Amino acid sequence: MVTKNTSIFAKVKEILFSPTLIFLLPFALPLLMLFLANTESFILGWNEGHGGLSFALLFLLIEWLDSHKKLKLSKSRRKLIGRLICLGLMIFYFAFLYIFDYYVLLESAGDSLNVEGLLSWARMWDYIVYTIFMIGIIYFTFDNSKVIKFFPTPIVYTLGMASILFLDAMLPHSQLGIFEGVVSVILTLVVGLLNMIGIGVNRMGNQALLVHGEKGTLRVSMYWPCVGILSMLIYLLVIVILMIKLNTTLRRKIIYAILGAVGTFFINVIRIFLIIYYGACISVNLRLFHETIGEVLFIIWIVAFIFIVTEIESHRIKKQRAINQKGLFESRNLTK
Repeated sequence: MVTKNTSIFAKVKEILFSPTLIFLLPFALPLLMLFLANTESFILGWNEGHGGLSFALLFLLIEWLDSHKKLKLSKSRRKLIGRLICLGLMIFYFAFLYIFDYYVLLESAGDSLNVEGLLSWARMWDYIVYTIFMIGIIYFTFDNSKVIKFFPTPIVYTLGMASILFLDAMLPHSQLGIFEGVVSVILTLVVGLLNMIGIGVNRMGNQALLVHGEKGTLRVSMYWPCVGILSMLIYLLVIVILMIKLNTTLRRKIIYAILGAVGTFFINVIRIFLIIYYGACISVNLRLFHETIGEVLFIIWIVAFIFIVTEIESHRIKKQRAINQKGLFESRNLTK
């Protein structure tokens, strides 16, 4: 009985003090606090909730699994104090704004600067502060002073999301004319998919659709934030960074990056198609579905893409090693 209890205690201790948990826990704690304090705010709407921040944890985990053998957790008391200070400040920021209801201060600051999109403006600062927090925690977690270079993906993601929110705050709706041509292309493809399954659609200019579905007629206006153009750029950049880190030839990296770009574009088209189909055939209340499907599809796509590429490269390397070993064996036999 003592042996059994000791074994269970040893397993619990192993889990609690595993390097992966020690690394990820400080990043997760502020988000967990925010989730417990206000679950409703933890939606995946790109500028309405905090769910998007949780995807930074996924990218942190991916980078950790890729680089942890090259890194050593710091045992320095000074760095431990640094981690605790970063964690305390991050928790204070979220608590001050979203638990003690001082969120209005961010919107007031934006209003004084004549910012049009106050919601995106306020959410932008969440991503900026969380980026600074991540950099601080990463720096104080390891002995290597140049450790930031091992974790570019989550930093690119959060800064990219902050950039999207900044552009939407300053230039909401269709004011960013450079993307209007891409909006038209995406809507053309979506209309084609809807027609294929028998849903009638009328184009209302370059940015709106009139959808005739089972739930009645639905008018859908699409501006550049809605069609996910900048989200595509962010996730494409994430894929490119991951491909750069991949241990393979430049030619294969370029091919994978191109495939990632094409796949990301069509995942976005499918996202918009599913949202409109949902409104036409299931429920005209699109908000909940719209707030979840976008980020989830992109994350599933990226994880699946990384997994497939990794498996392909792993199989290729094993095959090449087998060929090399066979050649070496035959060479030794000829020598004998």
